[in-house]
Amino acid sequence: MKKIKIGVEIECLYNSKIHDICSGSYHNGIDIDRMDGWKAGSDSSIHTRYMNPAFAIDSDWSGWASPVEIISKCYKTRTGLFKGLQIFKKYMSKNGRYELNKVLKFNDSVGSHVHFSVDGFVFEQKTVFNVYPKVREFFKKKMLESSIKSKKQILDHYGRDYSKIITPNNWKRDRTVEFNFQSERSGRGLEWRSPNMLNISTWNEFFKFWEIVYESLEYLYTCSKKWEDAWEDLMFDESAYELLLILKNSTGTINNLSIFKPGRDKVRYSYVDIEVSPVILERTIEIDTSINEDSENIQLNLGEED
Repeated sequence: MKKIKIGVEIECLYNSKIHDICSGSYHNGIDIDRMDGWKAGSDSSIHTRYMNPAFAIDSDWSGWASPVEIISKCYKTRTGLFKGLQIFKKYMSKNGRYELNKVLKFNDSVGSHVHFSVDGFVFEQKTVFNVYPKVREFFKKKMLESSIKSKKQILDHYGRDYSKIITPNNWKRDRTVEFNFQSERSGRGLEWRSPNMLNISTWNEFFKFWEIVYESLEYLYTCSKKWEDAWEDLMFDESAYELLLILKNSTGTINNLSIFKPGRDKVRYSYVDIEVSPVILERTIEIDTSINEDSENIQLNLGEED
């Protein structure tokens, strides 16, 4: 992957009999002593009890649980991220003295949010809607293949109230959905809000979870670039570029797209379904295309050959 920026927000309950963490306010964390690159903040959505009794597996932590949101600095490589997570473990485990479930609790009021960007690649503008469900399914598949004991609970909790599954109607408007584009607009990277560590109890599970999250982000970028690269190679005039933007930000589905470019053989591109609506079809007619709403195989003529 190219140059990245990635930061994580780990909402959790910590053992106040072992740690004394001084927290800042919401979105205004303060540095944690001896935990380089991490800040502690508060979040009123974190509760010291299970919100859904179906997720409750124990209660021996309730006497020591204190809520906190622990926020990492921005890392620029996968290695940097996992070194940062090792720092998190070293601090919270007292240099390996405690297993995770003795010092941390992840109940159903907490999440593990990720902010992610790649070389200025703007996901909101360049990634079609259909890529995001593919990323969700990739994450679920990797989780189910893992040895994380609470993996099914994690997946059941994926689309919780403050990380609702995105739809073609809400995906760019609501901050409290699966992928938060408002964060990207403000320069903080695309925020993926749905990952959570519900009932993870060991450090091995902790690191496996973050490996899956990182692999899923790589998959998101790979899918996004396959779409983008295929089109960039074909762009040659303003009307074609305008059509690209229209297709990327519409709704409905076209299954395949055949492209004719002057002086070149026909190129068929069908890596992801292309979204399109009746309103968009009317606009494409204005720029002289031959898209037919009822067709599965669509032909798009990009100008005339000299």
